[in-house]
Amino acid sequence: MTAIIRKIDWRWWFRQKWLTPQKRWAVLTAYKSIDEFALADIAQRGYVFSQPQRVVGDVFGDGINEGRRQLALEIIELAGADVQQLFQLIERKPNEKESGQ
Repeated sequence: MTAIIRKIDWRWWFRQKWLTPQKRWAVLTAYKSIDEFALADIAQRGYVFSQPQRVVGDVFGDGINEGRRQLALEIIELAGADVQQLFQLIERKPNEKESGQ
């Protein structure tokens, strides 16, 4: 499975939205600190690994779903995570430690 990410010039974007270097650093640091399980959940909620249920002719709903997917992929990219590793995290069987045994 290959995720397509629309390339954004993050340096330009962050300079436009976060005007001081301290704020830019704080935002980027926050993204880097997102836990891999939270990122995996964001990927699932954003339909990164699956297709959402479609309603024929609902272009508005299709647009919302694609927007969710793009935002999830952007968050994953900013966090420095690998989409394939997140997919493997979701697909692996729980071990004793994870299942609370």
